Amino acid sequence: MYVFGKDERNQELIFHNPSGNTQENQENVHLDCRTFARFYAQRGRHSDQTF
Repeated sequence: MYVFGKDERNQELIFHNPSGNTQENQENVHLDCRTFARFYAQRGRHSDQTF
């Protein structure tokens, strides 16, 4: 999974999930932060790089 954005207004994360079972669950997925936190395993890498 690659998280690449956050919608502050809607409190959503935006990500790509190649293992999703449908295209809607794979590309540009929007999920509210509260739901995402329930499944987040706190593993992986992050970048503090800003563009």
